[in-house]
Order: sequence, then C-alpha cells, then structure tokens
Amino acid sequence: MSESLSLVLRLVEAGLVVFAAYLIVRFTLSITKRTLHHVEPTFLAKILMIEKLIVYFIALIIAISIISLETVTLSILLGVLVAGLMVMFWDLLRNMGAEYYVKVYRPFKVGDWIELKEVSGKVVNINALSTTIETIKGERVIIPHVYMLNNPILNKTTQSGIVARFNIRIPFDIDPLETRRIIRDVVESIRGELVDDPEIEILKTERNHIIFNVETIILNPAKIRYIREHIEKELKKLWDHAEVY
Repeated sequence: MSESLSLVLRLVEAGLVVFAAYLIVRFTLSITKRTLHHVEPTFLAKILMIEKLIVYFIALIIAISIISLETVTLSILLGVLVAGLMVMFWDLLRNMGAEYYVKVYRPFKVGDWIELKEVSGKVVNINALSTTIETIKGERVIIPHVYMLNNPILNKTTQSGIVARFNIRIPFDIDPLETRRIIRDVVESIRGELVDDPEIEILKTERNHIIFNVETIILNPAKIRYIREHIEKELKKLWDHAEVY
C-alpha cells in the first residue's frame, strides 16, 4: 500500500514539474518575442520552437528522475530523445551555423559584389537564413547560407572599385589576334570608367565561336550593366551574333 501511495505521489510531483515547465515556456516565449520582435518571423518561430523543446526536454528528464525508472530504461529513453532532436533540427542547426559564419566572419556585406559558382552580383540583403544578390541583368538570386559553407565565395569588391569579368562570344571566321585587338579598342572606349588596363584572353573555342574573357576593375559598381551593354552594342556593329555575358 505504501509503495502504491509513494508511486502516486511521485507521479503527482512529475506532473507538477511538467505543469511548471508549461508556465515557464509561456513566460520565456513572451519575453523572447518582445526581445526579438525585429527578427525575421520564420527564423523567430524556429527559435521559439527550440526554446520550447529545451524547456520541456529538461522537465521530462526531471520528471523521469522523480518517477525513478530503471537506469537502463532511462538511458535508452534519453538516447532516443537526443537522437530525435538532432534529426529534427539538423537542417536548422546547419543553417544557424552558416548564419554564424556569415555574421561573425563577414566575408561580405551589403553593397559588395560577390561571385558564388556561376552566380555573380551585388549583395542587396542579408537575413537570418539567406543572402540576396542582384545580378547585372537585374535578376535577384536568393542563396541559402548553408550553401556557402560548401562553396568558395569570391568577393570582387576592392578598395578602388570592383573586379568585373565578362565573357564575349565572337564568330570563329576571323583572326583571333585581330578580334582581341578590336575588343580591347571597344573596352578602351570607356576608359574613364576603368581603374586599370583590361586583361583580355582567349578562354576557349566552341563550335563556330571563340570565347574571350575580359577582366578589369571598374570605378562604379552601379555601371557594370551599362558597361556590358555598351561593349555588346559596339561589337554587334561588327558581328551580328556577338554576345557579352
């Protein structure tokens, strides 16, 4: 009889612990919402969920210790809970780690021009989970921070301007050296926008075209689109199928 009463009392105590955890969760979530009201809603929701689970997880451990389950059973239960939490929040933890990398090490900031694999553009926004860049064509690309952990980031912004790279596709039926000279003359026609002399080299050949690579530093990042369009317009006067990208 005493053992049954003791078990009932332990169950009541465990229930009170869980109820106390419920009150704590409501109180702490309220404070967190007020403190982080400026944070992106989706990211805030994840923070609140993690906070809630941590409190309930601690309460569950305390409740189990009060009920005094066997050590082996308790160990297995805790192992399952920890494994479950890791699986549930693996992507979130990776994103938070990536956000820490971007915010602490600051490989770039808003206004910088960066290149990530085949995507290049100006950083226009950095939020909790992703960075938005605007390409020279005006397209906006959203890049998850976790993607940056596995790919090198090239910051093209320098003290004197930004590094601009263009590929130029020209028909193959012309002397490559003569084409290179013409491209240089076209680029030099906007010398006032450039910091240094452009570097022009043959990148590769494909089918009936030669691909040239042009690299230079420009003064005003906002004019990168204008410069590309100007070069393409001038080259099309000579070759209808010329393309700058």
